[in-house]
Amino acid sequence: ALIDGGELQNQRIPGLKETAAGALLMADEVQGARGSVHALNLNMDGMLTSLSDMQTAVDILAQGGEIKGRAVPGLDTAGTGLQSLAEGLNTMKTSVNSFMGQVGEIMGLGVLRDAISAMFNGGEIQGQTIPDFNTMITGLKAAQAGVAAVLDGSKQLSKGQLQLSEGFGRIRAEGIVPIRTAVKEGVEELTRQNAAMGIMARKMESYDTFAGKPQEALGEVRFMFRIPATKPKP
Repeated sequence: ALIDGGELQNQRIPGLKETAAGALLMADEVQGARGSVHALNLNMDGMLTSLSDMQTAVDILAQGGEIKGRAVPGLDTAGTGLQSLAEGLNTMKTSVNSFMGQVGEIMGLGVLRDAISAMFNGGEIQGQTIPDFNTMITGLKAAQAGVAAVLDGSKQLSKGQLQLSEGFGRIRAEGIVPIRTAVKEGVEELTRQNAAMGIMARKMESYDTFAGKPQEALGEVRFMFRIPATKPKP
């Protein structure tokens, strides 16, 4: 039982052969573990070297230094540079805004904008009230109607002058009775035309602007018409 193994008091006892084989197997395992420990030791050296290199790179990144022959600024230097860049950009923005404001003042862009707004919506420019487009259009339509009335009156006046001229011609040709009739007709027509002229004059006095004006402002509109000269009828 000692050599080959067996049981003693119901307990299995390995033999010398089995014990020797187990010892050899354990020796092999110990030898393998020793090799693994040696390899692990070598790997630890590499890992420590890598960690050292990494620590050096971190130190250079934080404080600045040289990597592969190139100077690398530290984070403090980079942060200061970025802050300076931001301040420079803010200064540039302020300068550009100031420049644009000066350009606007020089070119009168603000006044032009206000003038355009006043033209469309009405408003006040340099103390003068400007009517909006709708008011201007209404004023133009009223002025157009007034001009049409004045033109009609001028045509009637021209007709009356023509009739009066014809009356003078009949004076020479027809004698006293026809003269009285012609003169009477001419006077009546002239009276009507004078009345029409009075109406036209009053209408023209009420038209003192074409496009609207401030309430307290003074305006004047003049109408000029060209009519043929009166000539006696031969």
